[in-house]
Amino acid sequence: RFFMTDAPRLAVSELSAGRSSSKPGALLAGAHDDEARADLDMRFSSITGVVSTEEKVRFERMIFRATRGNCYVRFAPIKQPITDPETGSLIEKCVFIVFFKSLSIETKLKKICDAFFAHRYSLPDMDDAPAVDRMLTENAQELVDSRTVLLKNQDTRFRLCQMLAQHTERWTWIVLREKAVYHTLNMFKADVSGMLRGEGWVISESFEDVRASVNRAHSDMDHNMPSHVDQV
Repeated sequence: RFFMTDAPRLAVSELSAGRSSSKPGALLAGAHDDEARADLDMRFSSITGVVSTEEKVRFERMIFRATRGNCYVRFAPIKQPITDPETGSLIEKCVFIVFFKSLSIETKLKKICDAFFAHRYSLPDMDDAPAVDRMLTENAQELVDSRTVLLKNQDTRFRLCQMLAQHTERWTWIVLREKAVYHTLNMFKADVSGMLRGEGWVISESFEDVRASVNRAHSDMDHNMPSHVDQV
């Protein structure tokens, strides 16, 4: 239908131009203006983005149903898998471009893209060659910068892991020893006076060493009440 909408307006404009001036220059200028206006009216808008290959069929079917077939959709596969920024897994994706000619359709298409987690990208007018070249140059530079940052991060992470690996065993034994100490203290019973009381066994030859260690640890805590280690 939109192919016939401009016919009455063009006819009226040509008739009014013929009545107002009989010069061929005026008629020629009016014809050029009408052609330029018709060319602008015939231009289509587009939405470009990337969607998962698994959702391609459902995505195209949803666009067709929502717009009642008033869109033209084209897909192009991406050769290598793309890493999903949210999950980190490799996913097969494809590029899509949708041509349409209505603001209401554009609103529906954006909602559909959001529902299918499709990433949209803005593209310049294909007739503007300098803008296209500038965008390609900027994208290439961004890829180079991103790769440089990624390599530096990987190198820093590798050197950090090497440094931490030298202390991993010692830290592991410290944590295990502290856990064993707290596990042993949890088996003590609290006395009425606030002291802890526990029963256990120890080698006879090490009994005096145990008593000295307990007294030394108790004195470091600055308690008024002395510690007591005795045989049962």
